[in-house]
Amino acid sequence: MIHFINIKYNVFILILVLITSMSLKCKSDTSSESNSIQGAWETTSERGDFTDRFVCAFKEIADSSYVGVWASYNAKTNQCYYRKKMADVIKKDSELRFKIEPNEKEYFKVKLDEKSNKLILFRNSNNNSERINLAFTRLASILESENIFLNAPVNGYPYVYQRPESIDNSWKTSSLTQVGLDSSRILSGIDRIINLDYGDINSLLIIKNSKLVIEEYFNGFSREQLQFIASNTKSIISLLIGLLSDQGKIKSLEESMFSFFPEYSALYTINKNKIKLKHILTMTEGLDYKDNQDPLIDMSETPVRSALERPMTGEVGKEFSYDDWNTNILGGIIHNKTGIMPDKYCEKMLFKKLGIDKYEWEKYPNGFPRCHTSIKLKPRDMAKIGYLILNQGSWNGEQLISKKWITESTKPHVIVDKKAELSYGYQWWYAIRTIEGQQLKIIFGNGYGSQFIFIIPSLDLIVVTTGNNFNNNLHWSVAGLLEEYILPSAL
Repeated sequence: MIHFINIKYNVFILILVLITSMSLKCKSDTSSESNSIQGAWETTSERGDFTDRFVCAFKEIADSSYVGVWASYNAKTNQCYYRKKMADVIKKDSELRFKIEPNEKEYFKVKLDEKSNKLILFRNSNNNSERINLAFTRLASILESENIFLNAPVNGYPYVYQRPESIDNSWKTSSLTQVGLDSSRILSGIDRIINLDYGDINSLLIIKNSKLVIEEYFNGFSREQLQFIASNTKSIISLLIGLLSDQGKIKSLEESMFSFFPEYSALYTINKNKIKLKHILTMTEGLDYKDNQDPLIDMSETPVRSALERPMTGEVGKEFSYDDWNTNILGGIIHNKTGIMPDKYCEKMLFKKLGIDKYEWEKYPNGFPRCHTSIKLKPRDMAKIGYLILNQGSWNGEQLISKKWITESTKPHVIVDKKAELSYGYQWWYAIRTIEGQQLKIIFGNGYGSQFIFIIPSLDLIVVTTGNNFNNNLHWSVAGLLEEYILPSAL
């Protein structure tokens, strides 16, 4: 009996020691955490009628070696404007120094104010430190603190490949290996998405041999969520112009721009009369446009008129100049030739036939749809647009758009960058890439923020991405994903 009591007593003492030890460790860890720059920090800043929320996060990955992430959000909606890895994170004494952009000369530094337990941000330029009026408090959400370092896959982390679900009749699904793709390369690329190497990517879809084999969503996005496709809208407008051409409502691409707009004859000039429909499609019309510096592009009460009344600044047909207004001119042609708005024509003649029953399309104050941008689609439906190109205008056995138009609109008509082998068609982009000794022709829709529809006909391959790479110089980053991982996996 005494022996039994001694055992119980010894066990009790052992438990007590363990609890005390764990308590002291937790206290020590908490104290260490509170006095450390490690972790995630947040602050807000007023910008006119908007409030921005900034988050910076730091993690020690080796002795005095750190990684950092910088993110900006709408404080009201928590929509992420951009998020990216910091460059050149260096610990010096009690400070961390970093660059938000790799090529910036100036750098930032943060230092923990132990009195307030706030993180103070400084800008350093020419060795002169300047305090920025931002003081960060530690992020309360442990989950968000952890996820800020990742493009967290919706299906959980660490990532495990799953064959996409077959949920409707529009896409048959298969596995990577069944369609002959190198799964190890694809999964390595997805790991890099998760690690923010391509900035903020919201979704990745891969269709090989007409079968959906990758469908992954990140950062809380889902299959049914409509996503902003930006200038892929232009490529859809091109398809609608093709429909008008197939129907005989457009006789020739040599028709003068003003022949479609008799109501705007007062804007006619001799030089502008040289502009033909083909010049609008290829963005070689020579009209004035300063990208992102023209407030009318989003707010005009008369978007088609605003596009037509611009002065000439270049010679017609000589030089490519990316121009959002041009696609609104195309939208005006669709309206005048059909009697209905471009979005309604698109719904009737294209979306319904592709089984696209859910979409959004932003409009100007006068109700005219923004044709240069602003459609929102589900990524699976973005892939249908790609499949229509890959399949030469045919969908489920029906020729929706002529092979002739698909061929003409997606081939290179004007060189954009000779060295990069980048060209432009009729509102579609075209590139040539040599991968492992094999030359590949790539047709693609290109929307700001990493919204892409890539079509590689020779590989029977479609790749769709959506992203949040706005204002972080990472819009083109997914080209690296395509060229380093996806294309080699198909060879």
